[in-house]
Formats: sequence, C-alpha cells, structure tokens
Amino acid sequence: MNRDWNPSRRNPSVIPAKISHGHIEALLKAGVTTIFYPCIPYETKEDPKSNNHFNCPVVTSYPEVLKNNIDALRLDEHIRFLNPFLPLYNEKRLGERLHEELNKYWNIPLAEIRAAVRKAKEEAEAVKRDPVQRGGSAPHNRRTRAYRCGACRAVRIILTLKSTMEFRN
Repeated sequence: MNRDWNPSRRNPSVIPAKISHGHIEALLKAGVTTIFYPCIPYETKEDPKSNNHFNCPVVTSYPEVLKNNIDALRLDEHIRFLNPFLPLYNEKRLGERLHEELNKYWNIPLAEIRAAVRKAKEEAEAVKRDPVQRGGSAPHNRRTRAYRCGACRAVRIILTLKSTMEFRN
C-alpha cells in the first residue's frame, strides 16, 4: 500500500490547516455569522535573549488562506470574517488595533477593550504557570511549543473579549 497519498505524512503543517478549515466549516454549519480569526505576524517575546519573535508565515497568514479558500467567507454577504493583522507583542497597540477593528461593527469603549486585553494576558500567564502549579514543569520542548502559537494566544484574547461582549447585540 502506498502511504504517500496522505499529505499529512509529507507535510505536518497540513494537520493544523485541516483542523482550521474544519473548525471554520463547523462554525458556519452551526449558524455563526461573525468569525474573528486575526493574523499574528509577531509573537510575544518570551525570551529576552531572543533576537526575533516572528511567527512562521503559515501561522501568521492562515486566516488569509481560509478567507480565500472557503467560499462562504468570501461570497456570503451574511458572514462576517474578521482577520485583521494584530500586534500581539504590544499590549497597548493591541488594544488600539482591536478598538479600530471591532468598532467598525460594535461600539466598545477603548478602556473596555484594554481591560479585556489585560485580562487575556493574565490568563495566558496563568496557563503557562498551570503545569508548574500542579507539580510538573512547564513544557519547553520544540514540539510542544509549536502548538502554543500566536494564533492560540489570540484565541484566548478573543474568548476574553467574547465573554466581555456576550451581553451585547
């Protein structure tokens, strides 16, 4: 049997792509009409000795791939797919950019967005501390870190914003 037919075997980056596509399709099937999936070119700089914190171009621009390859995101006028480029590494600018982008659709005060960004950052720090608090060690190997990408952190920010905006129309 030829195993080369499976693109995931040849290119591991296909797996997150399939998950992302499937997730967006599931949201659309569930009737979600607004999807926020930002592009994150630069990650938060976690190691002060590091000279770079640029995300892989695939991670950075995957929302663009989704937007251009899932017909409903381009063609259905009832679907709003928000995928702005955001500076996750700069808390002040992140709040400003979120305010710029979100206030195209909702009237959310800048102070409220900044508070949500701070809360999301606190939650991200708590997630990093959690394994240590349970008596283990924080995961630092390359394979584990690959799954803790900027997009994942952005999702935490969005979830915090969503809970902040839950009562809004």
